[in-house]
Amino acid sequence: YAFQRRRFCLPDGRRSAAPTDSSRWRPGCYQIGWTPLARPSRRPNAGRWLVLLPGVAVDDPGRDWAQAITAVIGARCDELVVVDAVADRGILAARLRETAAVGAPVDRVFALASSTDAVSTALAQVQALGDAGVGAPLWLLTRAAVAVDGSDPAVDPDHGALWGFAQVVALEFPERWGGIIDGPADGDERTLRCWDAALSVPGAEDQIAIRPAGLFARRLFPVAVDATAVDATAVD
Repeated sequence: YAFQRRRFCLPDGRRSAAPTDSSRWRPGCYQIGWTPLARPSRRPNAGRWLVLLPGVAVDDPGRDWAQAITAVIGARCDELVVVDAVADRGILAARLRETAAVGAPVDRVFALASSTDAVSTALAQVQALGDAGVGAPLWLLTRAAVAVDGSDPAVDPDHGALWGFAQVVALEFPERWGGIIDGPADGDERTLRCWDAALSVPGAEDQIAIRPAGLFARRLFPVAVDATAVDATAVD
């Protein structure tokens, strides 16, 4: 009731292995983790794909990444259309209307994360796509946004915020949502092959991380918690 106060955050150091006594198991505790994905068979090229390419400076470390990923995407489709993804909703919507008015319908949209102001830029892109009537599934592509394991370097907070934004887009516009894919900050030929494979992952996966070891899918895993330790945090 209103005056029964309990904390719902686990205190530091209270997480333990699965207790053998089932009476000490506290259900409903989960944490985000990653599970390896089998490399999918390569699907044939199909359709007209659109890439929203943010403007990057010549010395921006994301420039080479953007160019390499765009080349991978272009090799997988019948027709690739690249649009300069300005952060202005109105200007971008006008460009998208011009693109949609010529040629075959757009089948997939890939938005490469901007090096700065990634969330505000992505928001303008989602809004502009809706204004222009482009309803193809949208995929957001990030760099070093999530940590799959302890060997990953520090995440990029700007790109990491996009993973939270992606959850909102998926809920608000499920019919227009494709997914989000994260790659390492530095990519070699092996990583590019993994990007190529990620484009063939079945539609059930919409949160994917690419690492030198392969592809990983985001999951919620149950966490073993000592219920006695959690109860000790109750506030009377």
